Amino acid sequence: MFHRFRYSVMDFSREALLAELELKDDIIEQLRKELDEYRVANSVRKTAISSEPDVQVKRQIIGKSDEAFETIGNALMCNSFLRNLDSIQIDKIASAMYPVHVTAGAIIIRQGELGSIMYVIQVNTVQEFQ
Repeated sequence: MFHRFRYSVMDFSREALLAELELKDDIIEQLRKELDEYRVANSVRKTAISSEPDVQVKRQIIGKSDEAFETIGNALMCNSFLRNLDSIQIDKIASAMYPVHVTAGAIIIRQGELGSIMYVIQVNTVQEFQ
């Protein structure tokens, strides 16, 4: 009969097995610490180089309600690319956004196309087609 495990002369005493378990627990604890350190190191705010224009850019400020500002801010915070913006940056983006009313069935954006506009859906819903 074929045995799946081959045993050699080893100490299978209770004390030896408990010592082996303790060693494995220590290894697991060390791996958890390393994983936690990795997560902390990779969850901090990422930095990037950004070029500011040489001239002052005049941005149009679009008036909106506090509810609209909150909706836009919440949407920006849910976006993995934008969630690390500070409150001043979020306010600047929200101030420049303007309402767009879209009729039912209209195509807002096509997947894969280059875009230069960001949409925040405030009222109703949209359908996604691929």
